[in-house]
Amino acid sequence: MAYRAFEEWQPVAAAGPQRVAATKGPQISPFTPVEWSVIAIARLDSRGSARASSRLAVFLARLFAMRRSTPLANQRLEALRGFAMLALAGQARNADERRFLDAGFSPAALDLLKSPLN
Repeated sequence: MAYRAFEEWQPVAAAGPQRVAATKGPQISPFTPVEWSVIAIARLDSRGSARASSRLAVFLARLFAMRRSTPLANQRLEALRGFAMLALAGQARNADERRFLDAGFSPAALDLLKSPLN
């Protein structure tokens, strides 16, 4: 099981509020505080850790001692981290969106991550 030391991460003010303004009044955020922390981590991680690496990439990473981000132990949170990295960079594909929704997130959460204000 993977372990990620969250103590080294300081809370980010831009990680997101507990409530998100909507057009028809306030709406409860689709993310929990822990999930907002994972989104903050995704902002700091490299995008290369979002997708599986090829054998050549793994070999070169070992050869040059490049460190890759360790996946989160919770599969749902890892799906969130991976999609958040891609969505924030504008590189999310339909397959990535499907994987995100299959992890149990709502379409509202998908739209919030893909919004330009995020």
